[in-house]
Amino acid sequence: MSPASRSFVENNQDWAATCAIYGEQETHVEPIENDDGFRSSLTIQIRTSNMAFAYNCSDKKDHYRICTVENPPVLCLKFDYASFNTDSNNGDDDDESDQWSVTPHCVKVLWKYYPKEWPCEKEEDMLNWLQERSLELLDEQKMSFVVCEFCEHETLSYWPAFGKDSYSTYQLFLLPPNKVDWYKKYHNENYGLEVHVMQNRFETSKIKEPKSTLDYAKTTLCKNWKDLIRETCPICFDAILSSHGVFLPCDHFLCKDCFNSYLHFKVSEIERHRRNPFLCPKEECRRKMPIPKFVKDYLSEEDWKTVRNWKKYLKHPPCHSLDRCLSKTCGSMSSLLKTSEHSSIVYCEVCLKIWCELCLKRVARDDLKKHKEVCDMGTVTMRFCKRYQRASDELKTKCQLKYPWIVSYAQFRQSDGEALAWILQNGQRCPTCQTGVERSEGCFHMQCPNCATHFCYECGDKLFPPYYGTHHCWERTDILEQNELQIDENYAFQYQEEYLNDPYYWEEQNAVLFGRI
Repeated sequence: MSPASRSFVENNQDWAATCAIYGEQETHVEPIENDDGFRSSLTIQIRTSNMAFAYNCSDKKDHYRICTVENPPVLCLKFDYASFNTDSNNGDDDDESDQWSVTPHCVKVLWKYYPKEWPCEKEEDMLNWLQERSLELLDEQKMSFVVCEFCEHETLSYWPAFGKDSYSTYQLFLLPPNKVDWYKKYHNENYGLEVHVMQNRFETSKIKEPKSTLDYAKTTLCKNWKDLIRETCPICFDAILSSHGVFLPCDHFLCKDCFNSYLHFKVSEIERHRRNPFLCPKEECRRKMPIPKFVKDYLSEEDWKTVRNWKKYLKHPPCHSLDRCLSKTCGSMSSLLKTSEHSSIVYCEVCLKIWCELCLKRVARDDLKKHKEVCDMGTVTMRFCKRYQRASDELKTKCQLKYPWIVSYAQFRQSDGEALAWILQNGQRCPTCQTGVERSEGCFHMQCPNCATHFCYECGDKLFPPYYGTHHCWERTDILEQNELQIDENYAFQYQEEYLNDPYYWEEQNAVLFGRI
């Protein structure tokens, strides 16, 4: 080493500090040709212990090969320092001290060893990235130590870290997917482990704690497989990471935006369904999604409240004839529900008292099955409603004060009886909710606008999937007999005008019709 080089090494503050920190590393200083400056070089070995690397096999999207590097990567950093001349300073002590604080103005990053386990096509690209970042740091900090520190600790950040656990001493980095001749196939123990990351995706809780670097890599890949595998949404056809979507119970995949939109749409029309409307959107599947165990986790509080009420009203439909509880001590509005779909027994979900919708009598819990034997099918209540409708306004007001429910009940019983008479003659009733339906055109396959039940307009029977081509009621002898009875019943209604002056005819007829609901 020349005297000038030795003087530079001993007195330059920047290089002296770097050598003090990286004293164990190989260093070298030489003068720059055609220049009075100096070039110092430093060799840095990147620590790769407890670090694993994984890349996707080209032929299988859910198969990854994991490895560790046999020999750690080594970088060579070369810093260029500007020239200085002590004779030109005329013995000025302050200028002389500044000469020894000269900082490098350029840095060159070179590979001294590039691991053979890494993709060969990325060697130059990775080096350019290190060179660019090193020049930026040197321009900002004006210190060679900052560049050395970056290369030592941040070189591996070129590869994206995966599944980092702050409590673990291991690390896993993802390498680019395997392409033709990107990876050199060395037959050693570090390159022989291939992992099927989705093999135990539903049993991630059973994965044991890692015992080695490769074991950690395998465990991390299997636990975080959703951040690796891309799936295509069948609705929007976007290919996204599995972690940004939802796997249905049937194992089909939907992105979160499409899945949330699908659920919201189903909730908005849920009143039209009698069965679980949450089905797999794929036509070849259509498997049901469990509502409490799966769908509930993805619904908002408002939507879940709607679904919960829908399920409740399927089992206990609301009572439309009475707008409030009959109990004077309760009187809760819209609180009466039927005990079953076709029952005339209603109960208040507030006070839990039970009543008969037809005769308006209290019913004990032990007498629910026996009440049909003593119920008058609403004959008395129909006469009472008729008297109320014919009464003066003063008497109606007094009656309303004593029986607040009489307004809605009398109106419902009168209109319901007339509507039923018309429906029996001109249309068909839904076998589930008894809503009247009139066919204007088309086939006999009907869907109730109230409860979405599929039924046959000709015979009134419910229809079940696949609906089409499986129901032929006109060929059944039992249906023909029912149609004859229906014709006799409709024939009787043709002579209703003869009984309009009979004060008891409509009460009795409506009671009979209402009792069929």
